[in-house]
Amino acid sequence: MKMKRTIGFYITVLAAIAAVAGLVCYNTAQNKLSIVTALTAAAIVVVAAAIILSMTMGFKNWMNLTAMAGALLMAGALVESFTTQLDALGYLVAGLYTLDQVIGFLRFAALAAVALLLFIIASFMDFGKMGQ
Repeated sequence: MKMKRTIGFYITVLAAIAAVAGLVCYNTAQNKLSIVTALTAAAIVVVAAAIILSMTMGFKNWMNLTAMAGALLMAGALVESFTTQLDALGYLVAGLYTLDQVIGFLRFAALAAVALLLFIIASFMDFGKMGQ
């Protein structure tokens, strides 16, 4: 039996694409934590694994948890990323840093927030359905 893709599947894929873009931006930030990179990469891998497994095995009920797992991982990455950036953001407001020094993090934070919201929205929908 093949899997019928639903709107939840496509929203989950969009969230993973936003997470990839965020990860690229985070790698340009001055202050980085490896745990943020690992959590973001794990969210991407979870979605990629679910897509690959759905193509080979067909749809399984546990695949509906993909968006929830992605949301948890992205939330952890977003929260953890602020620990090294609070000083830099304060220095930016005080005029000690320029925007160029923190723009990588700000782009990551925006893309991670978008990915998190998309994962949350997708978690209320089915990842796929069984079809002919």
